Amino acid sequence: MEYKEELFQNVLTQVAEQFSRAFKINELKTEVTNRLAMLEKRVEPGVLSEATVHQQQMQEEDGDESKEF
Repeated sequence: MEYKEELFQNVLTQVAEQFSRAFKINELKTEVTNRLAMLEKRVEPGVLSEATVHQQQMQEEDGDESKEF
């Protein structure tokens, strides 16, 4: 019985680490996209940039993902 509990604890730990990594990667992608959009606005004011479109798509996807949990 003790072996099964230890195995289960190890699996839970690994799953928690993977979730943590996934959320950090998502946050990093959002931050990079936001910064790129700001830079593009400085270079081409008044033009809807690809980064802005991508940022909007990511925000829509984030909204969809949060509904799954």
